[in-house]
Amino acid sequence: MKISYVGATHLGICHAIAAAKKNNKVVLYDENVSTLNNIKNLKFSFYEPKLLKLFKSCKKNILITNDVKLLNKTDIIYIAKDTPTNSKNQSDFSEINRIIRKVRDNVKKNKIIVILSQVYPGFTEKIKWSKKKIFYQVETLIFGMAMKRALTPEQIILGGYKLRKYLNKENLLYKFLQQYKCPIHLMNYKSAELSKISINLYLISSISLTNTLSEICEKIGANWHQIKKILHKDQRIGKKAYLSPGLGVLSGNLQRDLQNSIKIQKKFNCKSGVLKSFDKNSHLRNSWAIEILDKIKNVNSRIGIFGLTYKENISFLVNSPAIRIINKFKKNKFLLFDPVVKKIDLNLKNFYFENDLKNFFKNSDILMILTPWQMIKERDNQIILSKHYNGKFIIDPYNTLNKKILKKIKIFSMGI
Repeated sequence: MKISYVGATHLGICHAIAAAKKNNKVVLYDENVSTLNNIKNLKFSFYEPKLLKLFKSCKKNILITNDVKLLNKTDIIYIAKDTPTNSKNQSDFSEINRIIRKVRDNVKKNKIIVILSQVYPGFTEKIKWSKKKIFYQVETLIFGMAMKRALTPEQIILGGYKLRKYLNKENLLYKFLQQYKCPIHLMNYKSAELSKISINLYLISSISLTNTLSEICEKIGANWHQIKKILHKDQRIGKKAYLSPGLGVLSGNLQRDLQNSIKIQKKFNCKSGVLKSFDKNSHLRNSWAIEILDKIKNVNSRIGIFGLTYKENISFLVNSPAIRIINKFKKNKFLLFDPVVKKIDLNLKNFYFENDLKNFFKNSDILMILTPWQMIKERDNQIILSKHYNGKFIIDPYNTLNKKILKKIKIFSMGI
């Protein structure tokens, strides 16, 4: 089949590669010629495991273009541009609306359009297009696991108009989605749009409750990491539950849907304050590392930060705890190490990068492990740390370090 993806951002690129890998002919469209040239030269603006390898293996099936008219040569058009957010994680839909208008004005009226971008309930049905030809599909990518989830989703959630009547086996979209060999759930537009938000809010509830309980453990002398093992074995909670403490709700996608949902509650005069409490809990736990650092540092401390992203296997710096800390403690010098990120755009001169792990440990007076990359979990690297680190303290929120190897150092971890 011939499928097009509008928007050469994380969402569009990952789904375009997944479709091409299934031997479809794919058009990846974007207005930004520089972005497209970088992709052609195998340069992506973000890191995602296996993305480059998969792109190379199927790039013969992908046409990269800024010619909007070429969308007419495809069977299905996905609007797949990431929805931008502001500094408060609130969505700005003006760019998505503009892109949709441009597509609508330049493609034939018989084309199937699918909204894959992150939107609010009621968005899709407002678009001026034949209701039989426009759909909303829930995206459930996870940064760091995006290619795996794009290729093999556990389910597909589709919103539309009278889908059980119009989405039959002869429908091109139905035929395309069958390639993914997973259950397809059909519902109306608003239910599908709210499904996406609901998934994220349930993840937020797990994160918030975990952070609340881990804080209690820190106060009373209990060990959350022992409790976590028990919860993972309870079938009602399960081994895949979000039970690792962290520095608040840091995912931009989760924060976006939390802020949008708070706005929806306010608009429709909902009484529950649960979502606001999640937001408050996130801000409180986000300050955990800052409060500890403030107690143990002095003005001459050189602070080593291992990991600049909010989670491993990504390169995005949105909601980065490291950047927040660098901005807050401007009088201190920071030494930075990250396996993927090698530069950051900050109008400050209080940091520099060290690419040698041994020198990074050796030259740090206080060490902070702010991203739980696999690299820092490896025993050999922790032995290097124990031999070359001369500081007295390590701030390790995610409990990545083996305290038996580093028994002479005071380690601060969440939930303990």
